[in-house]
Amino acid sequence: MKSVYPPHPVPDGAVSGGAVRTGEAIPGGPGMPETALELERLRNRVAELEGLLDAGGRLAEDGSPESRAASRYDIVVAPLLIWERTGNGFVLGGCNRAALMRTGGSVGGLVGGAAAELLAGRPEVVEDLELCATTGRIVRRETKAMLGFGGRDGWLQLSLAPGEGGRVTMLVEDATDREASEGRQATGRTRALMARNEALEAEVAERKRVQEVLRQRERTVWTLLNATMDMAYLIDAGGVIRATNERYARRFGMTAAEIVGREARSLYPENLYDQRLERIRTVIRSNTAVRFEEQFDQHYTDVQITPICNAEGVPDMAAVFVRDMTRRRLAEQAVRRSRELFSQAMAHGNTGVWEYWPRRRRFGGDINLKRLLGFAEEELGPELAEWTALVPAGDLPPLRQFAARMGTGTHAPLAHELRVITRDGELRWMQIRGRRADDWLDGSLRYIGCAVDITERKQAEEALEQSRKEFKALAENSPDLIMRLDRTGRLLYTNPAVVEATGLDPSRVVGRTCSEICLIKGEDGWDRTREEVFAFGRLRTVEFALEVRGGRRHYQCVVAPERDVAGAVETVVAVARDITARKAAEDEMRNLARFPSENPNPVLRLSPDGVLLFANKASEHLLAALKLSLGGRAGGEFGDEVRAAFRRQGLATSELRFADGRAYSLALAPFPDGGYINVYANEITPLLRAEEAARQREQQLIHADKMISLGILSAGVAHEVNNPNNFIMVNVPILEDAWSAALPLLDAYAAEHGPFRLAGVPFSKMRDRIPLLVDGIKEGARRIKDIVHSMKDFARQDDSPSLDGEVDVNELIHASLTLLANTLKRSTAHFFADYAETLPMVRGNFGRLEQVFVNVLLNACQALPAPDRALSVRTSYEADAGRVCVAVQDQGEGIAPQDLARVFDPFFTTKREQGGMGLGLSISNTIIKEHGGDLIFESTPGKGTCVTISLPAAHLHGRRKTKQSPPSGPARGAQPKDAA
Repeated sequence: MKSVYPPHPVPDGAVSGGAVRTGEAIPGGPGMPETALELERLRNRVAELEGLLDAGGRLAEDGSPESRAASRYDIVVAPLLIWERTGNGFVLGGCNRAALMRTGGSVGGLVGGAAAELLAGRPEVVEDLELCATTGRIVRRETKAMLGFGGRDGWLQLSLAPGEGGRVTMLVEDATDREASEGRQATGRTRALMARNEALEAEVAERKRVQEVLRQRERTVWTLLNATMDMAYLIDAGGVIRATNERYARRFGMTAAEIVGREARSLYPENLYDQRLERIRTVIRSNTAVRFEEQFDQHYTDVQITPICNAEGVPDMAAVFVRDMTRRRLAEQAVRRSRELFSQAMAHGNTGVWEYWPRRRRFGGDINLKRLLGFAEEELGPELAEWTALVPAGDLPPLRQFAARMGTGTHAPLAHELRVITRDGELRWMQIRGRRADDWLDGSLRYIGCAVDITERKQAEEALEQSRKEFKALAENSPDLIMRLDRTGRLLYTNPAVVEATGLDPSRVVGRTCSEICLIKGEDGWDRTREEVFAFGRLRTVEFALEVRGGRRHYQCVVAPERDVAGAVETVVAVARDITARKAAEDEMRNLARFPSENPNPVLRLSPDGVLLFANKASEHLLAALKLSLGGRAGGEFGDEVRAAFRRQGLATSELRFADGRAYSLALAPFPDGGYINVYANEITPLLRAEEAARQREQQLIHADKMISLGILSAGVAHEVNNPNNFIMVNVPILEDAWSAALPLLDAYAAEHGPFRLAGVPFSKMRDRIPLLVDGIKEGARRIKDIVHSMKDFARQDDSPSLDGEVDVNELIHASLTLLANTLKRSTAHFFADYAETLPMVRGNFGRLEQVFVNVLLNACQALPAPDRALSVRTSYEADAGRVCVAVQDQGEGIAPQDLARVFDPFFTTKREQGGMGLGLSISNTIIKEHGGDLIFESTPGKGTCVTISLPAAHLHGRRKTKQSPPSGPARGAQPKDAA
């Protein structure tokens, strides 16, 4: 007899992440609708069997509650016990009527009893219960009769079957005399029930198998959903989430169990939830899947909604699959932005794109490449000949070789540099780079790449190469020792001067250190200096000695850093110059410094505060004049100069002059480290005497210049002034006497004969005007006499001119104009004189200053090419500067810029053919400098010259002496004839 255990209803299946009602299609699971139908058929069969059991139970029912509870199992004639697992072990949960009859007990007395008590003496049976519940397999065992089962001593067969929730069903059968027992009890009704029990057992087993298959498929489906990158959930038309995967739950920071049963409204923004729910309801109503994209809070999602049908095939839920597209959308935006930037860079850069089909002999370039070549977009077609025509003939052979490599179909990257001729005829360098990229339409051989304008780089490389050649030429021919060294001190390059000076084998120099070839020893500070240049990147200087062919020589070496492209010091360059001669001179100077007493000139050494520390023998006269002795402190002007020179800490020069005529030039050399200052003196008395003699000769030249000027004036005045003026001076008194004698006679004649005319003028008018006319003639003669007298004063030599007099500049101008009146009259018809009022006096010598103004005015007259050109003189006072200024402006020919800088040079003249000696302006400038003034020339060729004479105003007792009105003589704006 087969083991039988009571069937248990299989509840609705529950899977991880949510509940799926039996009969519904599982999204994504192949064959799931057929499984649901099969499970439904199994359910119906189980219900039918359970109905039969209930009916059989009612036949054996005796009316008691215990019997009614176990009635559904009473159809089984063998004892049947249901064991339930608890925390303390197994307890009896129920039994059929056969078990009660065999034990003689009641349901209330057995149910709830512990297995350890009810099965006392049979611990192996308790272990079988544990084994069956743990492994889920059927366990069979034969044992001695127990608890009165079987009604007599003998063997029992126990069949243990696992159930739901750790429940174990145990069927007890008598195995003592199995065949006899079966034969006696096998009545027709029992056989039918046993057959029906076997069928039920088969149905239940099939039901469990199908349910397990269903659960396995459900677990597989949801395992796949949990493993997918998408977020998935099931939702009904009311917006309640029925199931979800873990990825969707994590999005909201929750678990799947926390989300199942919630309304989606609590997870989404209101506007998004309403839109999403409306689409879900539309999908359920139409039984049609939809797919769309959503965006919220800077997130992009791809959503697919699929309808889910129940057992009747009616959609009542929807499966929603959500894929986060944020990264993809951001990446697409970045790609679009990158493409835009690339397009902009290509459009504004110096790069173009090309493609070449070797077998078709066709070549194309984008608009940027055409722009680089100076062509428009519609120009330069795809024909290869149009592009190769832009390449110079000399660059075509290498280009053809480059094209031939592409014709072989190589996949290696290719690069080539060539020159091209732009549309404007300019020759530019281009670098072509590309690789194979066959045509995606027809698969034909094609190469694509970029063309970059590298003209500037080529020019820079050529300039660099030229610089390298020049450096090499300079280094190879330099007498200095030039070396390049790396960080370890090894020589990378030496110029021929190193080999020539040291006699080293050139092959043994490069790659070795200076110490290894005994070129420079470390104790000379060479290694330390080189390391400092590498460490700090700054230039350093070091001195060392070398044993060379000519003996021991001293060198001064400048070590400079060389940097790489990153700015780090990569190598150093050392340039060593032979300073042996300088060293010898320094030694000689030190030797000479040891014997200052042998110096024929005075040598003094003083402390910073002027105390005399040392004086050689030649300093006796100087010390006597200074009234200074050893240990004494220098005072006066000499002491001030010593202290000032030490404060400046630089070589200073000065002069000392004494009352006896002696003079010394001083050189003050401070030595701050030694705390003293040396004074080297040299007597310059003979030099000053020579300068005095030169000044005397200059006075002679000034006098000679005055004589020349006087000669020029005399030539114009001699015949026109002297003789006529003498004639006038003699005859005017005679005319005056004659008129006095004739006047009574004329009065008598008028009284007798009435009015009459003299020279057409009534006698009554002429009687009063003739005396005035005679006085005018006398005044004119007197003025002519004054001019001649001024000329004599101008020509008089002044051996010791005094500069302490006070001079009225307006009167000075008036006197100068008086001397030049005739010259001004011949030179210009437009002369103007403007005298400033209240003009202060200046301190100086009237005659010397008059010589300057006469010279300047005479030069201005000679510069006028015609009388219609104007000449003006203006006086003014600059109160802020305290200077009196005279401006002489002419409209002459002007002075050329190259001559303007030499107008004060002695013997420089542009009028040598007219007899000029070139001393006038040189002497005039000297005179003005003596008076503390300035003589300034401003000239524009063809427009004229303005000469400004500026003199310091004289001040007496803190007040300025002024002239209240311009001098008598020429009025403002008067013509030269009026001044005469």
